Amino acid sequence: MKAFTPISQAFSDTMLQVRAKPLIFLLIWLVLSLAPQLMLSYAFEKPVSDMMDTSFQIINETMTIGDSAFVMTPEVLEIFSRGARAIAVMMAVLFLTEIYLGSVLAGVVRQYRNRTLPVFKDSLQNGITRFPGFLKAVIISVFRIIAKPVAVFIVAVIIGSLLNQPVFIYFFFFVSGILLLMGLMRFGLGPFIHLSLGTSGRESAVISKTYYLSHRPVVSLLFMFIILLPMVIVSMMMNLLISLELYSGAGGMTLGIFQSLLQLTMTVVTINFAMNNFMPQDWGVGNTPDIQ
Repeated sequence: MKAFTPISQAFSDTMLQVRAKPLIFLLIWLVLSLAPQLMLSYAFEKPVSDMMDTSFQIINETMTIGDSAFVMTPEVLEIFSRGARAIAVMMAVLFLTEIYLGSVLAGVVRQYRNRTLPVFKDSLQNGITRFPGFLKAVIISVFRIIAKPVAVFIVAVIIGSLLNQPVFIYFFFFVSGILLLMGLMRFGLGPFIHLSLGTSGRESAVISKTYYLSHRPVVSLLFMFIILLPMVIVSMMMNLLISLELYSGAGGMTLGIFQSLLQLTMTVVTINFAMNNFMPQDWGVGNTPDIQ
């Protein structure tokens, strides 16, 4: 299948790079992926746990006695406020960490492709220089991906509420989901194109859309393998662990580690895909410091 060739090449390149020097990928994963998750989980375990316990308590009381049983006290509000702030901080830190992780991995992949073995310390330093541009490219692509779906859903909620027609809201929620998927296909490669070509976030988004319009099967297969397939695998493993009553404790931790490694692998695959299919000479881009 011709559409699968670029994707298989990206997977092949990734496996060759990992086999050449697996230690650097392991160190990057430990320092930039696993360690932040563990530290944040430890630091914010109490406020998040308190919020979850309170939520379950409210649900149980409401189902058992009724709505009149629940009273929103200042203490409950404070628990939810602390939990929400903790989750917001965790999400922000993890988002920035993932951006930096992608910046570091792009430098590592670039060095492999230049037939140079990367050094861990140098890779971290090079990642800092790539971080601002990659962050801007991600923000621009995310905005273009979610702008239409969010706008359509907000309008649908307003009109559906005025007309008192929940079906109207449900229908356009489905439409928003389709628009979100289309936006992901069109602009999802934008940040990785930036890592490959060194173009600005806006230019990368335009190139991503142009490539999608002429290579729909390739992009569809790529996102199926790097997004849908990992979700299916993790979901199947979670269901298996739950059915065997092994999800709590070591089972859940093992699944989290596997999911983190799978995500790292798919990130490297996408970077290789972008560097294989987006060459500066093909898109009228000169060599810039970002792609050396």
